Amino acid sequence: LAIKIYPCCYALQRPISALAGLAGDGLDPRSVRRIVVRTPEATVAPLIHHRPDTGLQGKFSLEYACATALLDRHPGFASFTDEAVRRPAARRLTGLVETELTPGGSWLLDGELAAEVHTGEEVLRVKQQFPPGAPRRPPSDAELHAKLSDCVAGLGTDPASWTWQNAAQVLARFLPAAGRR
Repeated sequence: LAIKIYPCCYALQRPISALAGLAGDGLDPRSVRRIVVRTPEATVAPLIHHRPDTGLQGKFSLEYACATALLDRHPGFASFTDEAVRRPAARRLTGLVETELTPGGSWLLDGELAAEVHTGEEVLRVKQQFPPGAPRRPPSDAELHAKLSDCVAGLGTDPASWTWQNAAQVLARFLPAAGRR
């Protein structure tokens, strides 16, 4: 069983995780001059939008995934809105992505993803086989908390306050009244 940490196509979980890790090390997205992603061709099959214009298209764009990972570090629902996809900084970074596909593969996590981020001063490199939430890489408590927090943003609740003892009350507060007895 896999858990999608980011609210987009499962094929984007690995590139987002890998590049967000580079961004988390203090990378200034404005310094990026080139982004190179190497991955088996089977891993990008559903990624059909290379220059997305809507949030929905962004959820199926390798290029936008790279941009939002560098800009937002933990892309959530707000990263996949029409406005977010159309940000000038996101459009600039999306245009800098070069994809090098290796032949083969038969599923979304085949092989290994390798990425390079070129700045004016250095080349940052990252490799990743499994994204967080994959069966071979269970999500950390922090990753799950970030996902839950994003899912309930604006509802006035903090997932850290949820317990098994108050679960029924929490669910009753947020589920539609039609489903209650």
